[in-house]
Amino acid sequence: NSARERYDVSYTPTVSGTSSVRVTMGGMDVTDSPFAGAVSPGAADAAKSLVYGAGVRGAVVNGAGRVTVRARDSNGNYVVNGGDPFRAWVVDAATGAGYADVELTDNGDGTYSAEWTPSTTGTEYELNVLLRGTPVAGSPYRGLKAVSAAGAATPAMFEAAGDGLERAVAGERATFRIEAADADGVGLAVGGSDLTVTLTWTPSSGGASQTKTLAKKNAGDAGADDTDVVLDNGDGTYAVTYTVTAAVDHALDVREGIGSNAIYGAWPKTVNVTAGATDASRSSLGVLESDQTTI
Repeated sequence: NSARERYDVSYTPTVSGTSSVRVTMGGMDVTDSPFAGAVSPGAADAAKSLVYGAGVRGAVVNGAGRVTVRARDSNGNYVVNGGDPFRAWVVDAATGAGYADVELTDNGDGTYSAEWTPSTTGTEYELNVLLRGTPVAGSPYRGLKAVSAAGAATPAMFEAAGDGLERAVAGERATFRIEAADADGVGLAVGGSDLTVTLTWTPSSGGASQTKTLAKKNAGDAGADDTDVVLDNGDGTYAVTYTVTAAVDHALDVREGIGSNAIYGAWPKTVNVTAGATDASRSSLGVLESDQTTI
């Protein structure tokens, strides 16, 4: 903009999180460059949002089919606050009868929890999830089973979900959840599964790879709220919390039982770890010989 003796720059980021904008002139950074900032996710998008949980496959009569809706924006970034008007209901898949709203609990972090309860066996149900009138993800979900009792735990049907499966910030807690299920994918109502969660990484400075195995605890145990824990909630769900310190990709793996059975999905998963906030006590100041100027 020659009239104002400046350059106007605009850009559209597509990935939320920490950002760094570098401005150079003649190959040298201008004053204060690079500029640190943050990119917020956009508005929740129905097509990009997720619906998961054993309740998407079925439930025990008079039990709870657990479902989670995960809001994401049009670029697939996780929305980090609540307030979006998601709506869910269940009907008889064959007749459309038995319409019943499913109450969604806004967790305030971009996730919405719900439970639905079938009343009789022998009926297949359909779960509908909408956002502002638009179907969310694969909605409607058809063929939901109503069973009299869940079968034995089947690791291949255990489902893991949550932000901590994909990304983390060094020095901050990352989380995800595992839900146990039987061979038909129906959620279990009891705990007791032996889940082993490991993180493996190679330091940025090089050297041998390192592995961390998370501790196993039950609800109510001392240290149950600590990080680096697999917490058995006693209801068929397991809360996993971990904190990493190296801003490098980590390999995350989950296994069940003595035979190290794989749970549902592709494992290990790659967790992208970004650096945390700048710490003055650990930062340093240096001057390159070529940059020294005598005044």
